[in-house]
Amino acid sequence: MKVPLYASAGVATSCVAFLFGMDTGSIGPITTMAAFKETFGDFSATIHGVIVSTILIPGALTALIAGALAHRFGQVRLIAIGSIIFGIGAAIECGAPYLSVFILGRLIKGMGEGLFLSNVYVQVSEMSPSRVRGIMTALPQFSITTGIVTGYFTCYGTSRLGSSSITWRLPLAIVAFLGLLLSMVAFIVPPSPRWLLSKGRTDEARTVCRQLGIDEVEEKELLAQVYDTPGGLDGETSLWQDIQHTFRDFRCAFSAPYRGRTAFACFLMGMQQFSGIDGVLYYAPILFTQAGLSGEKASFLASGISAVVILAATLPATIFAEQWGRRMQSILGGVLIVGLMVIMGSLYASGQVHPEYGAGRWVVIVCIYLFAIAFSFTWAIGFRTWVVESMPRRTRSSASSLAQSSNWAANYIVALVTPVLLDKSSFGAYYLFAGCSLATTIMVVLFMNETKGYRHTIDQTNDVSLSSMRTRWELKQQKFVLKDAGPSIEDRFAEALRKKKEAKPEEAEGEANDDVPVVPSTPTLACLGFAAKDHLLLPVFPLFMTQLPHPPHYQPHVINHRAKDSSHFKWQATDIICASTYVSVSAVRGLVAHTQFAQSRSKPTGMAPKRPEFQFSNVPLAQRITSVYSDTRTEHIKILRGMGF
Repeated sequence: MKVPLYASAGVATSCVAFLFGMDTGSIGPITTMAAFKETFGDFSATIHGVIVSTILIPGALTALIAGALAHRFGQVRLIAIGSIIFGIGAAIECGAPYLSVFILGRLIKGMGEGLFLSNVYVQVSEMSPSRVRGIMTALPQFSITTGIVTGYFTCYGTSRLGSSSITWRLPLAIVAFLGLLLSMVAFIVPPSPRWLLSKGRTDEARTVCRQLGIDEVEEKELLAQVYDTPGGLDGETSLWQDIQHTFRDFRCAFSAPYRGRTAFACFLMGMQQFSGIDGVLYYAPILFTQAGLSGEKASFLASGISAVVILAATLPATIFAEQWGRRMQSILGGVLIVGLMVIMGSLYASGQVHPEYGAGRWVVIVCIYLFAIAFSFTWAIGFRTWVVESMPRRTRSSASSLAQSSNWAANYIVALVTPVLLDKSSFGAYYLFAGCSLATTIMVVLFMNETKGYRHTIDQTNDVSLSSMRTRWELKQQKFVLKDAGPSIEDRFAEALRKKKEAKPEEAEGEANDDVPVVPSTPTLACLGFAAKDHLLLPVFPLFMTQLPHPPHYQPHVINHRAKDSSHFKWQATDIICASTYVSVSAVRGLVAHTQFAQSRSKPTGMAPKRPEFQFSNVPLAQRITSVYSDTRTEHIKILRGMGF
């Protein structure tokens, strides 16, 4: 059976992420080796944090322009260039005679890492058909985890070679060789169809779609889309113009209607690191030594086992990524991470962990492994997959770069402060990570929408996600409107009807011409409040409600009422009925009464009852409510009166 091109190309592209994993897995053991300290001298916990975290600052900065460079040169070329730069930095580290040169090598590695890592995820996602996109997007994370395992056990093996500097130089030499080797990906991976379209190369994009195994329906949807580029479809712009356009894209990403999703994506990718995962990966030897495992080789072995555990957890998470919901996966992961961090912090704070005796140290070691499993099953894949799937086409490259930069900035802070916290307080780091993870879980519950299950192209999923995210942000901004709402909705509605009855006949006759049909986004289940001065009914959305679809024959109207004092107020009768139904038991009874009323109208005297126009048997309650509205003002008023107003 021939392997489809999207699978082989996705695997080849994901292998570049192996470099990031191997550096993550090897830098912690390398900097704790006795031979490393003999070469560069002993250093404090702060300097230790600086050495480890130096790679992350240039990575975060480079990622900011990676989107512009990807627009111009394509993700594949940028991945190859980043891999070469990463290999050069590793070679400088390997031959460093002084600590300053070693840090310079890490700075160069960071530049290469910033170029390739975010583009690996985008390239794999854009090459993959929608039916397997979840699994394919998880491949880079699997490759990173494999690199972490390789890095740990490479250091475990070289630590047995003696006390010479070869023990820490050899792992870096391997990374340098792999960086140059994996740059060959540019010769075996086709460019993204979306990038080809952005350059006006439609025929090539169609050919690549067929080679990748993308079905005809998805190919037509993709080719029918219009792509915005800095210089139009011909792409004839300078690199400086591309960079300027990227920074304009950054502003666009934080403008309506994208700002909510961009900010949330940056928040997720940053807080992913504040779970403490890279604190564990970078400083696992220190953690296990602190828990009671003595000896360099023992701590390295335990660190390697933790990486194997992560890899074992990543395998099923990768395979079943398309079956598990991103939202529930993230919530479950947050609960587990918070619980495990609190347990470890509490054991250290209560003095139950002793290096030589007691069960506390073994509980901590087991919790470290469980934390690695929980993170790999949930946040490691769920967050990144959600960010890729939810980004809009217009800002995909720049927003992905912003999210990755946020991840690296948070990673830098974690890598810098973790050894200091562990040196000053054995439990402080665990409580810090627990608090950050709890805050992240709460935000996921409130804001994350589900992207799993949309069998569409990425851009169609983006449109669905954008609408949902916009609604979630809007409802948060309006949730306190009821605080000073004044009299109840029933009292205000009764007053409105009284004023209408008292209006002059000529004004009442003129009202019919003032009824202006409107087309709202969708009717929304809402608690309602009045702005007293203007008598304007404002919807206040509860946190747990989302938008609802219109019934096929629903025609919303705005009802205008003019009182003697010429003041105006307007409301959507649909929203009023929806809201009152959910906040009042009498409204539910009124719905039943109105249903009976509507059915009685369709039964002429002496004739058999007609079949109701809209069947209620298998229709959600919210649609039942909106389906029974009349198209005239008089019938709206009758309905509202029948429901108890």
